[in-house]
Amino acid sequence: MTSARIATMVLVAATILAYVNCFGTGFQFDDRATILEDPRLSGLSAFAAESGQMIRPLLKLSFVVDREFYGQSPAGYHLLNLLLHCGSGLLLFVILRRAGSRVSCQPSAVRSFTIPFLAALLFLLHPIQTETVTYISGRATGMAAFFSLLSLYLFFRAADAPFRGRRFTVNYAGALVSFVLALLSKEIAFVLPGLLLLWHAALRPAGLKARAFYLHAPFWAVLFLGLIAAAFHPRYSFLAQASLETRPVYTNLLTQINAVCHALTLFFLPGRLNFDHDLPVLTSVTQWPVPVCLALLLGMLGTALLNLKRLPLFAYGLLWFLVCLLPTNSFIPRYDILSERNLYLPSIGIFLAVVSLLEAIVSKLTSARAALARALVTSICILAAAGLAIATVDRNRVYFDQVTFWSDAARKSPKKARTHNNLGFALYEAGDLDRALREFRTALLLDPQSTSASENLRRVWKIKQTAGR
Repeated sequence: MTSARIATMVLVAATILAYVNCFGTGFQFDDRATILEDPRLSGLSAFAAESGQMIRPLLKLSFVVDREFYGQSPAGYHLLNLLLHCGSGLLLFVILRRAGSRVSCQPSAVRSFTIPFLAALLFLLHPIQTETVTYISGRATGMAAFFSLLSLYLFFRAADAPFRGRRFTVNYAGALVSFVLALLSKEIAFVLPGLLLLWHAALRPAGLKARAFYLHAPFWAVLFLGLIAAAFHPRYSFLAQASLETRPVYTNLLTQINAVCHALTLFFLPGRLNFDHDLPVLTSVTQWPVPVCLALLLGMLGTALLNLKRLPLFAYGLLWFLVCLLPTNSFIPRYDILSERNLYLPSIGIFLAVVSLLEAIVSKLTSARAALARALVTSICILAAAGLAIATVDRNRVYFDQVTFWSDAARKSPKKARTHNNLGFALYEAGDLDRALREFRTALLLDPQSTSASENLRRVWKIKQTAGR
């Protein structure tokens, strides 16, 4: 049995062990409204009749199939999410092996499996991915990431094949089709042409040379056509207007500078993971902590650019992270300042940067010391991955039911009205009316203008009054 096959089996087995308890978790937040109660997803005929008005039609089609096979049982829905996650991790592993073996620096580290295996292992097991994998509606991100990585993989296969041969044609066409499928899953796939360009600029792969940009051109054409289609789609027009009304673009940029830095802490302090982060809206570049956060992000960018030649994989990882955040955490205002599922694709860059930096440090040692240091670093990374897997199992338990889910969010965002209002509603559905009333009152104290909390409080109060007669 080859070492690649063993590595693949280990990656899959470890991921299944980390996520096996997600099958016992239920539908959360907007799962019911957007999946189970959407009449357009009740069958193929209903879907076909309304598909022209939908965004993310491939995602919606997957939910149509889930409803047909699994009905109201969440376990079946979780299965596809987990398969997509495993597939993304394996694609990352083979991409780093294939692409890395063609770069002008550090090929031995890639061929030895050190960087590909450990980066994929950390990606698969880190609990920051639970909002994409365990939260059923997080599938949009998982599906877009899977098809984006599949497109990258097929592009690399095409780049290795004789130009215009059958192998080139099949793989290159598959890469373009996969890119379209990613766009039909979620808009974050718009970054793919940028990642291809970045790959060529940062890693300088052998074999492409002058024809590289020619091969990239159709991806930019698909991106351009996708943007035009989105501009004329009524749903996207509505979302764009709602986005601009959320907060000014400049204010959002300052707010996101802080949000991205907060997101970086989640990779190293996974105990801070939270479905509903409470982050401030910042309006001035001098407002704390914008100057520090801006310096950190500019430092990351500068470090990446300065190390493009010396440490290309490390630099590529940092740039990957920053580029993948552009659709969700930059200029475009969103109601939720930070959603952990939007860190799924960017997280690849962090894991690649960390592992490749450790490998680069080890490679500077003498041969005897390097072998010992590499074994030590590999052992530490595997132990860290085991700890992250345990944290993932624990994080999955938060999704067990709505009371547990919103209790965790309310504990971590105690000054956010929505977490208390949603916890109150979960308690109301669970029959705990007294605690529900307390949560609704807390929500109203935090946000006196919340009509949802006010209506919920009035409803539960009437029920208690009626029951007391």
